[in-house]
Amino acid sequence: MKTKTKVVLTLGLLSLLALGGLTQSKYVRHSTIEMDITSEKDPGVSENYNTEQGNLAVTVNGYSVPKTGYYAIQLRGGDGGTNISGAGGKGGVVEGVYHLTAGQTISYTLGGRGGHTQNGTDNKGKGQSGYQAGGTGGTATAASREGSGGGGASAVRLDGTVLLVAGGGGGGAGGNSASPAAGGTGASNLSGQTGIITKNSGQNGRNGTSINGENHSVLLVRYNGGGGAGGGYNTASYGGIKGGNDSSFAGSGDGGASYVNSTNYQPLTPALKATYAAKIPATGANNLDQISATTGGGNISSGQIRIAFLWTDAEASHKEILNIYK
Repeated sequence: MKTKTKVVLTLGLLSLLALGGLTQSKYVRHSTIEMDITSEKDPGVSENYNTEQGNLAVTVNGYSVPKTGYYAIQLRGGDGGTNISGAGGKGGVVEGVYHLTAGQTISYTLGGRGGHTQNGTDNKGKGQSGYQAGGTGGTATAASREGSGGGGASAVRLDGTVLLVAGGGGGGAGGNSASPAAGGTGASNLSGQTGIITKNSGQNGRNGTSINGENHSVLLVRYNGGGGAGGGYNTASYGGIKGGNDSSFAGSGDGGASYVNSTNYQPLTPALKATYAAKIPATGANNLDQISATTGGGNISSGQIRIAFLWTDAEASHKEILNIYK
């Protein structure tokens, strides 16, 4: 919000000048100088967490940029599903600092978590997404043998142009072994990469040929279903292949590839996170990096986003001057 205040300065009679004992009066006409002093509130932080039940995504189409300046954006994909056996991969995190202009429109989708078997509920469904959904887990001869679904990708668009995509985690493989195959984590750019961020492969090294996990085959004595791949920037991530008998697992799903648009991009460095720690938590439950740093398991989460205002154009050019005349 901007509040403009007109400040009027009036210059009146100038002081007398004394020259060699002779006093002379000099006059100046009244003159008015107008200045606009602009007061702008800090937009603060906008956060959204996909809390939908099941595998559903959340889509928001109308976030209007409130103020011109530099914003940190953090985005996280949906986790891959975990069944009784294999753990799902965590959704990827992509982040950066972008220059945004007041009035531009941000739209985003937050990917759903992959289907997982939990508390006796059978769910191998894919994590939904308004960008790219995850793959479905493969069928099996029993719920404990089914592959889990891949997490849905999260994506951010600025005036219709794709800005960020965070890949979903791959679904865990089905099976009864003591050494389950975990899904691949969604790709992340925490080292400042831009462009397409390559997928992370699922375990067991037996990728299928589509995003969905392969179904079991009794004729081939393949009782276990493969995990679905995480949704991503492209379709180059694959679900796990069917496989395994009573003592071995099928393949788990790949994590989804991610994407970071390099236009007007700056890396969100550890130093910046430390400077703006109140807006970008470096520890605790709201730290998006920490949430996505490790392979999944019992805590299956859906996509998340954080948009935090950092500084104005004026502050970028004149660090010592916080309020610049407009």
